[in-house]
Amino acid sequence: MASLEKLKGRLATIKELHMVVSTMKTLSAVNIRQYEAAAQALAEYAQTVGLGLQVVVRDRLLDLHAQEPPAKQSAAIIFGSDTGLCGRFNEAIVSFALQELTKAGLEPSTLPLIAVGNRVALELGMRELNPEITLHLPSSLQSLTTTAQTILSTLEDWEIKKGRQRLLLFYNRPNGHASFKTRKLQIYPLNLSWLQHLAQKPWPSRSLPIYTLPWQELFAALVREYYFVSLYRTLAESLASEHAARLEAMQAAEKNIEDGLAKLTLELNQIRQESITEELQDIVVGAQLLTAN
Repeated sequence: MASLEKLKGRLATIKELHMVVSTMKTLSAVNIRQYEAAAQALAEYAQTVGLGLQVVVRDRLLDLHAQEPPAKQSAAIIFGSDTGLCGRFNEAIVSFALQELTKAGLEPSTLPLIAVGNRVALELGMRELNPEITLHLPSSLQSLTTTAQTILSTLEDWEIKKGRQRLLLFYNRPNGHASFKTRKLQIYPLNLSWLQHLAQKPWPSRSLPIYTLPWQELFAALVREYYFVSLYRTLAESLASEHAARLEAMQAAEKNIEDGLAKLTLELNQIRQESITEELQDIVVGAQLLTAN
């Protein structure tokens, strides 16, 4: 009987765990859609920034100079997660970042690193790499803009202290409903070929816009918005990927729990049946003894 009570307790605990996992799975699925929608919604604003850059570079392309900093002046920003239960999410992006940096002839231990997410900072630490700065991820969709602005301000302060760096972003982006793929993006310096392409594109309407601000001031403001858009999109895609990884992990956990529940329920039913059979046998034996007496 003690064994039966023990199994009942285990079954109740596993059922509670199943409810927690099921809730986390639902939340991850909802968050994936929210962050993917946020990244897609930004596309229209990104297009507006692109049109603004097209206007200012159209007649001043010769004033632009792509001065690529030396490779040793590179800096990496690695986006991960603040919390766990997301499989190889942080391990995958750190491995990819180190592989890409090494492939480019850079020594990761000598580069300035920014970790966005506590878990990715821990992953770097396990590889004896200590990020100079660790930033937290937004806790909700509403704080996505604030976090992107914080990262941008941090980069601007960094530039003042260290000089211009070639900035590389490493992050995971969605690849299907419950999967992700690693990606590298260089946001500084701006790609001169892209700017030339913008300058040569036909304007989408018959009215050409004009501006009254000084060219350098307007260009700098638009470039800052371009950086903001890049960071916002990177954050949104990374967070969508994190929840995709967590959804995948929760699906695997849910299957294991359901298998365990089925096995435990079968075991519990067998013990119950054995207990009932023993009681019936005792009744039969007792009846036979009474009849014999």
